[in-house]
Amino acid sequence: MKKVSKFWSNQLLFSLMLFVCALLSSQGLSAQTWYSEQQAIATLNTELSVLNPQLSGLNPGTQDHTNLLRRVTYYKATLTNIQAGISVPDAVENSLMEAAMVGNTSSETRDPEVEKALWFLRNDMIDLLSD
Repeated sequence: MKKVSKFWSNQLLFSLMLFVCALLSSQGLSAQTWYSEQQAIATLNTELSVLNPQLSGLNPGTQDHTNLLRRVTYYKATLTNIQAGISVPDAVENSLMEAAMVGNTSSETRDPEVEKALWFLRNDMIDLLSD
């Protein structure tokens, strides 16, 4: 019984965290002055040209490799979405799910450390692509 109640308390906590993030993101994204699509594409290409060589120097399966791979995946997904005509703020939000899948063996599992890393990635991307 204790495991079940812990499960539900974790689910409730996670749901609350998602609600707060959604609330903050809906307020924060609209208040940003975003780069144009061309500026965002150039910025992401520059960042990827720096990150890709770093990635090849790390051992796959290590935490450092997984974290950097998650960042590279997020940047590439955002770049692809912008190039497909999606607005910069929508691309930032829509691409986060691809980063969430990196290193995740099951879509049913919620890892608080991964959730925290995704939150920081998203905020870094907002800082990178806005004034």
